[in-house]
Amino acid sequence: MPIITPKDTIQKTYRLETRQADDLEKLAKAVGRTQNELIVMAVTELLYQNRQYFVTEVIEKRLTDELEHIVRIRENEYRYKTSSWSLEMIKLDNDKEGESWFHYCYEARNKKSKVIFREEGEIDVKKEADWSIFLEKVLANMQLYADVDDEETAIFFHDYFASRS
Repeated sequence: MPIITPKDTIQKTYRLETRQADDLEKLAKAVGRTQNELIVMAVTELLYQNRQYFVTEVIEKRLTDELEHIVRIRENEYRYKTSSWSLEMIKLDNDKEGESWFHYCYEARNKKSKVIFREEGEIDVKKEADWSIFLEKVLANMQLYADVDDEETAIFFHDYFASRS
């Protein structure tokens, strides 16, 4: 006789307003699901959406602050790498007065560590228009390719939230 293991569940009580309870009951009857199933589906969807929101917020805030401070103000080199993405900015020597040129390389990798996106080039970080376009592109790509389940990305988030407390 096969052994059936119970599903790990957590029970939490949640009180609904009368109108919400009535709406939920009508919806459950209309779609042929239980009220609990609908609630679990809604909470799961909400948590997933918020998860992506935190990825976007943390990457944007942390990288914007770090790149602004390290690269634009102090004009130092910058490297950050996780298993799913990396960004490297190396100071170039051929600056003219009022310029600050950096070579940048951004890579995104899949779970098998194969490079799926790579961009490199040079940028004068002192030019406001070029810098804002560059930063926008880098942030968009990192948000797109960041693996939320990656351990190093989790450390990245942990460091960010630890620095805020």
